Amino acid sequence: MDRCLKPTDFGEVITTQLHYFADASDQSYGIVTYIWFTNSNDRIQCQLLISKAYLTIHIYDVFFWTDSMTVLQYIANERTRFHTFVANIVNIIREGSIIQQW
Repeated sequence: MDRCLKPTDFGEVITTQLHYFADASDQSYGIVTYIWFTNSNDRIQCQLLISKAYLTIHIYDVFFWTDSMTVLQYIANERTRFHTFVANIVNIIREGSIIQQW
């Protein structure tokens, strides 16, 4: 799966747009943002950019998923000193989760 927002063979981008969608109920609130590209051949590429939800429902368990064994090793590693950027991110992850959730 390609991780970039725009395919490499997409061609020249003519327009870039952000599209926001929000919805709310008594129990939750959510918002998603999509990025939308149009090229010179009127081809459209639309990708999920970010989403956020606020729930008033009791959550029993939380699980985090990644396709990177490197990330999992960083999170689990208690001995290695990482470069500042990696160390800061790992610290944030460790403060908000436990290894069993990964």
